[in-house]
Amino acid sequence: MPFCPLGKGIEAFKRPARYIDSEINARKKDWDSSRVRILFVYPDAYEIGMSSYGYHLLYHVMNRVDGVLCDRAFLPWTDVVKHMRERSIPLYGLETKRPAGDFHILAFSLHYELCYTNVLWCLSLSGLPLFRWDRRGLPVVVAGGPSTTNPAPLMPFIDAFFLGEWEAQIEKVLESLVKEAASSGISREAVMAVFRDAEGILLSHEPEKTRFLRVKRLQDYPDPPLVPLIEVPHNRITVEIARGCSRGCRFCHAGFINRPVRERSVSEVLDIFERSLKATGFEEVSLLSLSATDHSCIKEIIKRLSKLLKDSMTSLSLPSFRAGTLTPDVIEAIKSVKKTGFTIAPEAGSQRLRDVINKNISDDEIKETVEKAVSAGWQTLKFYFMIGLPTETQEDIDAIVELIRELLKFTKRLPRKPKFNVTVSPFVPKSHTPFQWEAQEPIDVLWEKIRYIKSRIKTKKVSIKNHNPYQSLVEAFFSRADERGADVLLFAFERGAIFDEWSEHFRWQVWEEAFEKSGVDSSWLNSPWDEDKSLPWDVVDTGLKKDFLLEERRKAYGAVCTPDCRKSCSSCGVCGGGLRTVNAEDGVGASGTASSFLFKRERACKVLGYIRRLYPSSLVGQNDFEAFFHRALRRTGLPLSYSQGFHPHPLLSFAEALPVGIESEFEPFELSLWRKIDLKEMFRLNGFLGEGVKLLCVEYVDESFSIGKAFRDVVYFVKIDRREFPLVDDWRMRLENRGVDYHEQGAFLLFALKDVKPFRVLEDILLEPERKREVSIKRRVRILT
Repeated sequence: MPFCPLGKGIEAFKRPARYIDSEINARKKDWDSSRVRILFVYPDAYEIGMSSYGYHLLYHVMNRVDGVLCDRAFLPWTDVVKHMRERSIPLYGLETKRPAGDFHILAFSLHYELCYTNVLWCLSLSGLPLFRWDRRGLPVVVAGGPSTTNPAPLMPFIDAFFLGEWEAQIEKVLESLVKEAASSGISREAVMAVFRDAEGILLSHEPEKTRFLRVKRLQDYPDPPLVPLIEVPHNRITVEIARGCSRGCRFCHAGFINRPVRERSVSEVLDIFERSLKATGFEEVSLLSLSATDHSCIKEIIKRLSKLLKDSMTSLSLPSFRAGTLTPDVIEAIKSVKKTGFTIAPEAGSQRLRDVINKNISDDEIKETVEKAVSAGWQTLKFYFMIGLPTETQEDIDAIVELIRELLKFTKRLPRKPKFNVTVSPFVPKSHTPFQWEAQEPIDVLWEKIRYIKSRIKTKKVSIKNHNPYQSLVEAFFSRADERGADVLLFAFERGAIFDEWSEHFRWQVWEEAFEKSGVDSSWLNSPWDEDKSLPWDVVDTGLKKDFLLEERRKAYGAVCTPDCRKSCSSCGVCGGGLRTVNAEDGVGASGTASSFLFKRERACKVLGYIRRLYPSSLVGQNDFEAFFHRALRRTGLPLSYSQGFHPHPLLSFAEALPVGIESEFEPFELSLWRKIDLKEMFRLNGFLGEGVKLLCVEYVDESFSIGKAFRDVVYFVKIDRREFPLVDDWRMRLENRGVDYHEQGAFLLFALKDVKPFRVLEDILLEPERKREVSIKRRVRILT
């Protein structure tokens, strides 16, 4: 069994597949020959980090550099954190299994302020001093990502900040480090010297105004993308079709720091999709952009993509689009295979307030989008609103209620009556936006607005959820905090704050105490800031002119809109020095392409197969494994059959679920194909399965065969070590009384349990998770035909 730093009994933890190394397309580079070793840490749960496109992208870019090894790590869930602390197990790299302290660089990807306590937990688990001035050797601790546009609260803990789009500079920096390591070895001083000479890197011990870097043209993408063994929120192909937004919504941090717009050409988008589909087998593709339907060639992308999507049974997701920009072609492409989510973000209820925030959409455009979506078959629509926006009045809150009511009335005349899922979130002022000087409304006011909206809409057709205003307060604090933020952060960490971005783990009383003990009055967030005062993030030069941001703020108070900057330049200051808006027309034109896959909603034959599932695949839950197995089948290009209906799924079934932690020597599955093949082709599947999984045999069966109804012989083989399990003789006697046969093999007892569920007969030893460390269980299932 491969070594796991967590020790035996890993199956006792929640979702144990988070902590093993068997993802498809993971890069495994040689430790000894790598001159620069980086542990790339996402300070959140595995499934959140593995949903981050930026994290995948940089993992790929850094591993592309010769002489560089980049491994991954995530903050373990609370049960594993407790286990690691009790046994002094350090944070480790998933692929190398090496402790964090063995790496030269510990790099954090920061996307959300509520993850800051998680950063300290990662440092603590790594065995590193929390404060940078207490560290003497390697690793050097660095951070990058959207949250670093205000580095002040983290400066005591982070040695250096990579500002902007990492791929613009990271390869050059790493090549310099490799060269330095080859000539004179690598040390803390050598790493910091390279950082000091590089563009876009802010050193915490000597902070000077540092330029925020951007790529001139989108070129890189994860190639090949990682495929997790477990389901994660964004488990799909992600094609970044554009970066940046030209709309200029005044509250939007991403919209301002990612200027200007840089689009990919149609041919690039199609090529990335094709390559990624072959490498992953994912059944969904997301066209990533701050506003996908604003892409200058979105109609051509959709037109060329549509046939590929249908042939490969791949659904399309547009995570962000602007109301009023949907065309019939776009809607048809989204619904052609499977309807993915449909979200409309008016942000504000009244036209006046939408003009204040520069959200240039009208009620008519919102209604038009709703009508198109409902007519196309969507039965649930999501809406996103913000409360506490600058200049907001009670009339604006009433306007949210009235807009929802009007949309309900409007949909009554449509053929289908959709349900609305409405999310209400407090406004959070962000650095480097026109609203960076604005106040955040007091907590009690925000709660009252939430209660008011919910009380005015009483219908089963509308579900209203809200973001916790207390979490928004902490987010707002760190988004604009100065060095005092470090004191608050440290206190909260010492009081056990962890996973604050998860509502079930957020504890306001800890943060309330942290503010009090640190001498920070959070009420300063409730007042506007002086426009002339220096700001904690002034050391970060995003290229945005302060005069431009102030002018946008004044326009907001006059409810004056600023036009799309692709139509009329607003002189924000970002473009220049070779940086400019890049439209898709500037790239290569679309070329013809044909799908390598052809799946159909037809069924011609059935196949019965058997696989072996050993460690580490045995740590993957059944639902996750079936999704993984399906993607492996898709990668083979076999003629898979899919079900009919709005949500087609592969006609693939297993006899019964395999409990987590139990291995299987012989596990049957049933698969339908839309045409007959030479069954030898099925064994191509073994080239796409992860570690511990193998196709053993396969045969055609009659069309009437059903694996769920077939008789089967099920045997569980249990191996117990007498030396580790002191109660084994007592447990043996209990099984003897039930007529279970066993035999001894040295220090081990072997039992064969036939035709029973393991957790029914083995409950005596499996009631306590610790018992799993002392027992090995394998299963064999045979279909009796």
